[in-house]
Amino acid sequence: MSMFNEHIMKKERQISNILGVEVPMLPPTPQQIEDYNEATHCGNCNEPFFDDKTKIHHHCHVTGYYLFATCVRCNLHLSLSFSVFLD
Repeated sequence: MSMFNEHIMKKERQISNILGVEVPMLPPTPQQIEDYNEATHCGNCNEPFFDDKTKIHHHCHVTGYYLFATCVRCNLHLSLSFSVFLD
C-alpha cells in the first residue's frame, strides 16, 4: 500500500474514533434557554410545534453544544443522516 493510502486510512480511523463517541448535550447557556423557550417553529423544517410535533433540544453529538430547537421527526432524521458517516 502506498504511503498516501496508509496516511488516508490512518486519518479515516482517527475521524471514525472522534465521530464514534456520542457526547451528551452540555448545559445550555441562559441565552440558549431563552432561544429554546421562545422557539415556535422547528429550526430545521420551519413547521410550527404542536402536539405531535414536540419541541426538543437538537445538539451536536461530537461537541455537545446545543444547536437549535427542533421537532422530534427532524431530530431523528438529522441523527440518522449523521450516523451514515459512521458506518
